[in-house]
Amino acid sequence: MHANHVYIFLALFTSCFILLLGNGLINVLLPVRMGLDGVDLDTIGMVLSLYFVGLLVVAIYSTNLIRRVGHIRMFAGCVALGAVSILICSIYPRQRLWCAVAPHK
Repeated sequence: MHANHVYIFLALFTSCFILLLGNGLINVLLPVRMGLDGVDLDTIGMVLSLYFVGLLVVAIYSTNLIRRVGHIRMFAGCVALGAVSILICSIYPRQRLWCAVAPHK
């Protein structure tokens, strides 16, 4: 295996590690923050469920957008939406807003 291939795989695995680390941290941030705000467990479960429903819906419908704009622009747009949605969830302690924003990761 050439040294160039090693760097390619290292970059791929590092980016996957950072992505999964961020996903795990948001899955800890939302329920802890909602618990500190006094939200009941049913609402916390609904928000986290809608988070993963949103991931499924985006995965289904993103193929058309990838064909139209390209995978690099689609990736950049999704990262921007994910960062904004996490910031909104961190700043505003409103459960209905979290249900609407969290699935659009």
